[in-house]
Amino acid sequence: MEEILDAHRDKLKPEVIGNIEQGLALKASDIGVAERQRAALCAEMAVFFGDHDVLATPCVAVPPFPVEIRYLEEINGKQLTSYVEWLALTYAITLTSCPAISVPCGFTEAGLPVGMQLVGRPRGEADLLRIAAACEAEMALPKGPVDPKLAA
Repeated sequence: MEEILDAHRDKLKPEVIGNIEQGLALKASDIGVAERQRAALCAEMAVFFGDHDVLATPCVAVPPFPVEIRYLEEINGKQLTSYVEWLALTYAITLTSCPAISVPCGFTEAGLPVGMQLVGRPRGEADLLRIAAACEAEMALPKGPVDPKLAA
């Protein structure tokens, strides 16, 4: 991403600039340690899926918030350490190399949609899609987009 940063810094969000600069500052040994930790996490997930068909989690730790807010800085009075921390439940799963999907599971009191993240076995996309379809059918929620202006 160094070339993109050099050519388009003025068009990038400050958070993206920070991400790229952090990556450029990494040493090869830092990347090696991270990859070994990631491999261990993938192995733990494989063990988990030896006994389970799916892992269900919230997609995020908060209900939908106004689009004008770029990211959350705190949750329940706890200051977040980075602009992506409120997405930890979602981005952490990407480190496991397991397929994941968000399915609607209900609505807030204000009528905004809430999602449930389903995580499947490594290379288990077909099974995960079948499980997601079964969950959606069982919940029988209304289909289609939600207009947040009407829900508020």
